[in-house]
Parts: sequence; C-alpha cells; structure tokens
Amino acid sequence: MMWRIGIIVLILMSAFHVAFGGELPPPTPRKDRPVSDELYLRRIQQEWNNLAVATVNPNGNRRGRLGDMLLYNNAGSYKWCVNVSSGEGTTWRCDASALTAP
Repeated sequence: MMWRIGIIVLILMSAFHVAFGGELPPPTPRKDRPVSDELYLRRIQQEWNNLAVATVNPNGNRRGRLGDMLLYNNAGSYKWCVNVSSGEGTTWRCDASALTAP
C-alpha cells in the first residue's frame, strides 16, 4: 500500500515539474535529521533536476540505464517512462495514462 502512494507522489511530482519547470534547491542540512534521510532527500533533488523530457517515443530510440526515467511529450500529453532493459538498452515502458500540463 505504501509503495503505491510513493509511486503516485512521484508521478505527480513529475507532472508538476513539467507544468512549472522549476528546479529544487538542495535540502537544508539539519542536525536532528539522520544522515540516511539527508542522502535520500539529496537523491530526490538530483532526480528531480535531471528529469528529461523527450518529444520522440523513447522505446527503441533512446539509450538509458535500468531505472532511468523521463517524460515523453506526445503532442501535449505527457507519459512517464522508465527504462526496463538490463545494462544500457533501449527498452522503455511508459505509463498508460496521459498527464496534461496547463
């Protein structure tokens, strides 16, 4: 159940990234936060700022590593795609529902 909520949050964050186009600043270090949480927040910041938007269907056309993510802009409807090939391959699986940017 919790992983589904995480996936929904990631998809919504991806849609907002396309809609508003902002970059996240690095998280502010806090002494009361564990180091593992700090590293996790920095990774989220890096993934957010490195999210690519493609206008060509990436499946078979774009190389990537396993787990790479991008947004596919298909004439105004966006699809969240993840690379599912082992090593460096061109197999991408895209979300079936389209996200629209305002």
